[in-house]
Amino acid sequence: MDIKAAFRNSLMWPPQSVLCGEWAGSFFIDHVFLFGLATAPGVQGCVADAMVDILNAWEVSPVFKWVDDFNFMREPCGTIRLDDGLMDYVYAYDLGDIIQLMDKLGILWHPIDKKGHDFTFLATYVGFDWDLQAQTVSLPECQHKKYAVRVSAYLDAEWVSLEETMKIHGTLQHMTFILMSGSSSLPFSGNNGFQRGQTLLSSQVT
Repeated sequence: MDIKAAFRNSLMWPPQSVLCGEWAGSFFIDHVFLFGLATAPGVQGCVADAMVDILNAWEVSPVFKWVDDFNFMREPCGTIRLDDGLMDYVYAYDLGDIIQLMDKLGILWHPIDKKGHDFTFLATYVGFDWDLQAQTVSLPECQHKKYAVRVSAYLDAEWVSLEETMKIHGTLQHMTFILMSGSSSLPFSGNNGFQRGQTLLSSQVT
C-alpha cells in the first residue's frame, strides 16, 4: 500500500505555525512540510516508524516500509475445511482490518486498485517481483525489457555522455540487489563524453 501525499500530510508543530520556503524568487508560506525540503524525509520517516510500532502493538506484523510504501505480511494462524472438502488457511487479519486501524490514525492511502494490492504470494515491491512460495526475487518482465534495451543502446553507442553513464550505472546498481555476482564498475575520465572504446563494464548483464 502507498500513503497518499505522505509529505503533504505531515503537519507542522503548531507552535511553529508556518514554514517559509523560497522558490523562483518568491516566498511561500505553508503549514505542512514541503516536498523537497531537506528535513521532510526525516519527519515523514518518524511518522512511518511510529505507524510500524503501532501496527506491531496491534499484532499486525511483520511490516516493511520504504518511505511511503508499506508492505504488510501475515502468516496462517489456523486452517479451515471448505465446502468442497479442501483445506484453506485462516489469518488473524486482512487488508480491511489494516485500513480500519490506520483510519484511526488519520492515515490516507492511495486507492488499492491504483497503488497496491490485496494479500498475495506474489508481490511487486521496490521494483522487484517477490515470490514467497518459490522463495525467489526477480525483475518484473517490463523492467527486464526496459533495462535490456537501455544496456544494449549504451553498449552500441560510439559516444556516451556522463549523464547516460550515470543512468546506466544506477540501473546496474539497482539490479545488484538481486544479482549479487553482477556488481559492475564503470571506469571513466572526467570528460563530458566518452568514446565507446574507452568505457568498460566488468561484468555482463543478461
